Formats: sequence, C-alpha cells, structure tokens
Amino acid sequence: MNLYPESGAVVVYLPSASVNFREGDVERINSFAFYDVGKAFRQVEAFEGDIPTGAALMPLMDAQRAIGRLLEGKPIPLGVSRAKAETFNKQIRRVFER
Repeated sequence: MNLYPESGAVVVYLPSASVNFREGDVERINSFAFYDVGKAFRQVEAFEGDIPTGAALMPLMDAQRAIGRLLEGKPIPLGVSRAKAETFNKQIRRVFER
C-alpha cells in the first residue's frame, strides 16, 4: 500500500516492521541514485577483450565515483554487500595505479 501517493514517491508500509508507524520513521530514497550506479557499472561490465586506455578511462572513473558513493552509504548503507563493493573499488584503483 502506498501511503503517500500525492508525493510521487513510493513509500510502502510494512505492517510487521512497526506497530507505531509515523511519517518521520520513513526515509525517502531517490531511486535515480540506483540508476546512476547501475549505469556506471554497466559501462565497465560491457568491456570485452583489450580496451584502449582512452575508451576505458571515463567509464572506470564513473564506476569509481559510483562505488565511492556506495561505500559512503549513499543512497543507503551497503550492509552485506560492503565487502564486494570494497573489492570492486580496489580492483578499479589497481587499474589506475598501472
């Protein structure tokens, strides 16, 4: 059930989460942030074979910024995915160190 349809945001109340629901208990998340992260990662995922440095530079920089934001907890804390994100971040840094 969307409790605030007039806002344009999708806020879903989970009855098992709290019996004393208040609007202040809900944190709104901008879903565009997830799209931005996925777009940056997709560019790197699309690499095949040998990639010229010039063609790889911007996608890698975008992915590094995106993973950095995730590690900072933006838009949400990573939780169990944090170790994988840190590994990915280290791999990108190694590319730039070469």
